[in-house]
Amino acid sequence: MKLSTKYFGEIEYTEEDVLSFPKGLFAFEEETEFLLLPFSGSNGTLLCLQSRATPQLAFVAMNPFSLDAGYTPVL
Repeated sequence: MKLSTKYFGEIEYTEEDVLSFPKGLFAFEEETEFLLLPFSGSNGTLLCLQSRATPQLAFVAMNPFSLDAGYTPVL
């Protein structure tokens, strides 16, 4: 499948690449499906959480393990 994205232009992806948030994200409850895309040159440190439904909606995220390999969040 193809998707227009905010930062990467048009990309190809598979259904297995889709992250689902059944209740959406806080303040974006209608946005339930995203792709997690690494920014080029960031070695997986900076990531883009790209909405599948709204091409203009993308959140920049950071991999916390890139700052502290021993990071152990308590859920």
